[in-house]
Amino acid sequence: MNNICSIDSNYFNKFTHEIKNPLTVCNGYLDIILQSKDKDRETYLEIVKNEIRRTINIINNYNNLFNLNKTNFYLEDLMNEVSIIFNKIYNCKIIIVSQNQLKYYGDYNKLKQVFINLIKNSYEAKTNTKLIIVIKIKEYNDNYKISIIDNGIGMNKDTLNNIYKEYYTTKTNGNGLGIPYIMNIIKLHKGNLNYYSKEKLGTKVVITLPK
Repeated sequence: MNNICSIDSNYFNKFTHEIKNPLTVCNGYLDIILQSKDKDRETYLEIVKNEIRRTINIINNYNNLFNLNKTNFYLEDLMNEVSIIFNKIYNCKIIIVSQNQLKYYGDYNKLKQVFINLIKNSYEAKTNTKLIIVIKIKEYNDNYKISIIDNGIGMNKDTLNNIYKEYYTTKTNGNGLGIPYIMNIIKLHKGNLNYYSKEKLGTKVVITLPK
């Protein structure tokens, strides 16, 4: 009985972790809308609408949290959508570097969650200087290789060695489920995820997805 409760609790924690991100985005953009008469209000409202829709989709698919709903899409379109979300409310600069339009067959919404989580991690590890994130997308043999490089505080060897473990976190209010969840989604796509980091020199995350 205890094992069953433990599994259910773990599953629920991952679920609640994932609905926090779109709700945080919605809250940020609603603050901007309420505090200004920005000409881009309609764009912000559309982002809020999409994130609410994504939250509802996560809730509706609670029992299929680790199943994939695959469609064809361009990786650049996915990255552009994610960068639009972050550029305003997180005051960071995201640069997307790509060889050309690369079509991929996968779960758009779950991969969107992956990259939102990764960029949010970069934001939470930023220094006093403005956060700059470079996203590189390229073909590599029979794979697509996506690199996310930031100019944050970086990680020491101990953190880097433990970062893939469930419940390990260096954040005050963290639960240590974000990166294991990301890894699960990448593994469902038959891909790999690797972290490279040095203190004070930033972090690079490399995701490899098979074509």
